[in-house]
Amino acid sequence: MVGEAGDGRAGLALCAEVAPDLVLMDIRVPVLNGLDATRQPHAEGDPPKVIVLTTFDADDHVIDALAAGADGFLLEDAPGPPWTG
Repeated sequence: MVGEAGDGRAGLALCAEVAPDLVLMDIRVPVLNGLDATRQPHAEGDPPKVIVLTTFDADDHVIDALAAGADGFLLEDAPGPPWTG
């Protein structure tokens, strides 16, 4: 892990600073929501891979996240792989 941000705008600033390969992004974050924070680097080119992590189990959130440029969508309460116990 190279960093953690408390809101979407801080997350974008951190991404610009450390150029991560992967970002875990929540949909509902303060200041700049996760969908907008995902959309912005994709408009600028060479974005990190983004996995949207959320508690919202709704098809429209999945569609919105993927349309914003997310590479995947994972529910926070999804079970881990079987080898984790």
